[in-house]
Amino acid sequence: MGGVEKVTPAWNAVVYTFQLDRKILTVLENLPATTYFSSNPRDFYSRVFRLNDVRTVPLYVDPPQFAALDKFRTLEGGVTATRNNEPASFEFALVNNVGDTPMNFFANLNYLNDGAGSRIGLLARFDDEPPLDLAWSTGPDSNRALQTRFSRNKPFKRLTLVVRMYCAADAPRFHGDNLRTLLFQGLSVTVSGPEGANPVPSATGAAAP
Repeated sequence: MGGVEKVTPAWNAVVYTFQLDRKILTVLENLPATTYFSSNPRDFYSRVFRLNDVRTVPLYVDPPQFAALDKFRTLEGGVTATRNNEPASFEFALVNNVGDTPMNFFANLNYLNDGAGSRIGLLARFDDEPPLDLAWSTGPDSNRALQTRFSRNKPFKRLTLVVRMYCAADAPRFHGDNLRTLLFQGLSVTVSGPEGANPVPSATGAAAP
C-alpha cells in the first residue's frame, strides 16, 4: 500500500491509514492504446470507478512459484466477493478523447474460479446504453483467463467495463469462508483503430448463466 500515513491503536488491533489518490477515469487520447487494471489493493482502489460488495485479498504469489506446495491455491490474492450467494460487482471507466472513429477492443480478464456454481463475468456498457454480456466463467473452471473481442462504430463518450461475481457457498475451503475460491486478478484492455470494426459485439467464453 505504500507509506503509512498514520498508525492508531484500537483495543487489541492497530489501524493503519494510507493516502490514496483516486484516478477513476482512464482517458483514451490516441490509438492504439493498452491499459491494465490491477487487483493490487492500492491500484484497485485508486482506479475502480464503482464497487459493490467486494474487497481485496492482498497476498499474492505467481502460481508457477508455489503450485507444487499449494495445490489448492490458498495463497493467491485478488478481489473477492464479501458474501456467499450474493451478487457482487465493480466497474472501470474509459473516457473517449480520440473522437468518433470506429474502435476495436480486446479484453483479457484474469481470474481464479475453483468453486462449484461460482461465476465471474465481464460486461461492457457504452454511455447509458444497456450492458453487453461479453464472457463468463462458471466454476469449477481450470482456465485462468477470459479473452473477448468487441467493437464499436457509433460515437460514444465513455466505456464502462463491468466485472460481476457470484461466489457460491457449496465449495469448502479449510475453516471459515470459501470466498477465495473466486478471485478477480486483473483486466487488460487494448483499443485499436477502425480496421474491421463491427457494431455487433463478438465474445469468446461461456454465455451468461
